[in-house]
Amino acid sequence: MQVFHSIRLALLASFAGWLIQCPVSAAEPDSQPIPTYSVVVQDIDYYPIYKADLASNEYSGYLRDLMDAFAAAEGIRFEYKVRPVRRMIWEYTREQMADYGTIHGFTPWKFQDRIDQGDVELITASSPENLVLMALAGRVEVINLAAPVAEYHFRNLDATGRFETAAHLLPVSLSSYHLSSARHPDIINALADFLEQNPEIPQQLQEKYRFPALPSGD
Repeated sequence: MQVFHSIRLALLASFAGWLIQCPVSAAEPDSQPIPTYSVVVQDIDYYPIYKADLASNEYSGYLRDLMDAFAAAEGIRFEYKVRPVRRMIWEYTREQMADYGTIHGFTPWKFQDRIDQGDVELITASSPENLVLMALAGRVEVINLAAPVAEYHFRNLDATGRFETAAHLLPVSLSSYHLSSARHPDIINALADFLEQNPEIPQQLQEKYRFPALPSGD
């Protein structure tokens, strides 16, 4: 039985990465090799929090920058590997349901009871941009996106001001991104220490990616 060590990256949604040690990278003569680790990320476009593209194996955004800052401070290197998300198909009998839109691979845990009871029909999109376009076209009544992701796409689609937060449906709250490893608890612990000792780095990156400020009291 493997025990997975996990850290939550204080943010606004759900992420999982499995750390697996790779062979050390090549080094220049008379220099020490840089320890290199693989981080597996889900094939989801959730920019600016993160964007992972399976076809190109490209990984970018806030989380990439945060992980790279940690790696630089530790003298290690992360090698990111994008893997596909298992898609889930939901079938419900429609009877005065609200149409609820989310992204392939995201579990709508805050609405799960209402989905199970048949009060809400779940409709998924391949990307946040497509989800916003579905809402603009009237195909869904409610969409669930992290605030930085929603505002980024509202700006790009010139849709700022056309949506309002349904506070009665989804109270503002924080959820988490997780980084996990069965083999390297030392890296997990080091990342936890890095985040605790350098709170200005996440703050600077949040400003870089234009994350909205959290409501007072959170």
